[in-house]
Amino acid sequence: MSVLQVLEIIGLVAFALSSVFVGIEYELDIFGIFFIALCTSLGGGIIRDVVLGIEPPLNFLHSEYVITVVVTVAVSLIVFKILDKKLKKSTIRVIKKIVDLVDAIGLGVFTVSGCQAAVNVGFGDNFILMLFVGLTTAVGGGIVRDLLAGRKPVVVRKEIYALASIVGTVVFYFIHDKMSSTGAMYLTAALIAIIRVIASLRRINLSYALRNDDMKADD
Repeated sequence: MSVLQVLEIIGLVAFALSSVFVGIEYELDIFGIFFIALCTSLGGGIIRDVVLGIEPPLNFLHSEYVITVVVTVAVSLIVFKILDKKLKKSTIRVIKKIVDLVDAIGLGVFTVSGCQAAVNVGFGDNFILMLFVGLTTAVGGGIVRDLLAGRKPVVVRKEIYALASIVGTVVFYFIHDKMSSTGAMYLTAALIAIIRVIASLRRINLSYALRNDDMKADD
């Protein structure tokens, strides 16, 4: 198994876990939770491969990807069901913090996955394409998840999320041909995760305050 595949497995587990929490929070049924988890974990990679002309998309060639998501969701639901009445609010907050950390790791992993995929098919010198596939791989599935769950997608809210992926993609573009591919992927993934975690813990955001009155023309 290649380094890229190992990273993608890590990202699949991360996004599957975050999807379970979204599904529970928005009161989806069991099928709904499995469905959004698959969309979140595999959706971005499928879009990436379609854009890069990889046919069929790699997610359809690696059954271990789907199995990883399904097993992660199943185990998570069983554990949460067992601990349901034993969990205190403080414990739930801690778990959510952990899931945020795991989601940040997934964001970093899938960003570099998209970037490296562009390099693998000969587009390592195309900055715009790398930026698009890096960002799409990281957030494409999450957008689908949020829309299906009926909530405003994270990437268009004030949180530092897509920006972390963009910064990582820019860094990867400039370093991927100056060091080993493995080193570039690990370094960039770690950078993205750190940016996301720091922004979350410090509540750094891109909020733009605009009063409704400011949008009204003067009489």
